[in-house]
Amino acid sequence: MTATKLSIAAASRTFDKARNTIAKDVRTGKLSFELGADGSKNVDFSELRRVYGEPPNKGLEAGARKAGDLSHTVGAGGDSDAALRQLQEMHDLLKAERERERKQWEAQVDNLQESLKLAQEGQSLSTKLLEHHSGGGEWKQAIEMMLEKQIVNQQVSKEHLADVAANAKREAFRELQDQSFWRLVWRLIVAKAN
Repeated sequence: MTATKLSIAAASRTFDKARNTIAKDVRTGKLSFELGADGSKNVDFSELRRVYGEPPNKGLEAGARKAGDLSHTVGAGGDSDAALRQLQEMHDLLKAERERERKQWEAQVDNLQESLKLAQEGQSLSTKLLEHHSGGGEWKQAIEMMLEKQIVNQQVSKEHLADVAANAKREAFRELQDQSFWRLVWRLIVAKAN
């Protein structure tokens, strides 16, 4: 069976705990440790798991980002093949994680490029609109023609209403003339006028 020893920094990243918290737990005896050849304190992975539970982000993957994070791996009876397999697994995990991150970055770059393209198209359209606005342009002529048509239509409507009103007066006057009483009155008016 292989035991994995992590430095306090690696344990902090792996288990998402503050370095001070892990160092305090080592000092108080809550976590057991071994001194490395360089005098650093190394905590067994299983000991960390016992105290803090399962680590987030699939065990060592989050904590072993740097090559120096894994203090040392010792097999029972010095089994270097087991240590090599464990290092290979860690390498594969890190490689898969980097590939996933690379794909995320590529997707984000593609998204940003598309957003930039749309923004440039919008800016181009705005610039064209401003050029047409300041230089007159076809849209100005179209609006002027439309306004002229509305004015002509309003004038025609007024003239038409005046004609309709005049025709209505004439019709009413003719109806009055056709009546016998009014015929007499009319004759009197006409006679007085002559």
